[in-house]
Amino acid sequence: MFLGRVCVRLGFKPNVLTVLSVVCSIVAGIFFWKQEMLWGVFWILMTAITDMLDGSTARAGNLGTVFGGISDHVLDRYGEFFILAGITLSGAVHPGWGLFALFGMLVASYTRATAESIGKRKLCRGNYGEDRKIYSHHRWLHYRALSSDRYLAYGRVA
Repeated sequence: MFLGRVCVRLGFKPNVLTVLSVVCSIVAGIFFWKQEMLWGVFWILMTAITDMLDGSTARAGNLGTVFGGISDHVLDRYGEFFILAGITLSGAVHPGWGLFALFGMLVASYTRATAESIGKRKLCRGNYGEDRKIYSHHRWLHYRALSSDRYLAYGRVA
């Protein structure tokens, strides 16, 4: 929550950070679509950082609202869609893998929403905090982006 307090002191609002996160994901999707994979990875990291900061800022500044919580979850799904669409449209993966990832993203979101609606949100929480998720995703994307066989690295299925 340290970074959230920094954002509050700098005057950042959580909803602005949420929108900035979606903008970063659109930029990432465009770079992936243009087959600029390293830039796509960079913008995914920017997406993850801004997505982490919106909630942290809301908690640190006691700025959380129902609208902010719902819009954060909805806009996160749009952001994931833009990234997946860019990767799929680049030809780096078979379109079936793109659809599979999209479906998995929606099912995970639906599962969490269902658990929250029945008061069992704790069942959907992993052991990773946002900072560890970013590090894990960064390491995985970095490994994939630097692989010598671009198509194999991104799961191309012939």
